[in-house]
Amino acid sequence: MKLLPLLLLLVSSLGVFSQEETWDVYLADYKGKPGSTVINMGLKIVAPISAYPYVLIRAGDKLEAHRKVDHWAYFKTARERDSFQAIVRAIGFTIEQANKIKKDSMPFQLQFSRVDPVDLDPISKLTTDLKKKAGACHGEYDGWETSVVKE
Repeated sequence: MKLLPLLLLLVSSLGVFSQEETWDVYLADYKGKPGSTVINMGLKIVAPISAYPYVLIRAGDKLEAHRKVDHWAYFKTARERDSFQAIVRAIGFTIEQANKIKKDSMPFQLQFSRVDPVDLDPISKLTTDLKKKAGACHGEYDGWETSVVKE
């Protein structure tokens, strides 16, 4: 973590984030290599996980504040989705929606939520676990979304 201040300074100096940008909602999802996470703040760019604390701090977020965090996962069959649904319910999630959508390979969507903090260590562990659990049910964990908490 000693490199974090240097990294933040570097990201800032590159002009990746402007002073004028405001963020109301941010979204994290898995792209690329297993375990890699990308944060999309609704900007025109996508910030790598290394910029994650900087982005939220710039947004004024209280990372340790508990807030509702929505998650999504997709499955090929309703049975696979239902199996995953039982797993996430057992670990304290609320099911928001279970839909069949127009997505070719995995049309069975599950939106679920829980109140959690979003500081890097807890949210990374949680999303890694959810990705593994969805994979065990032959599904795909698609990411999470929440609002910025400033107070």
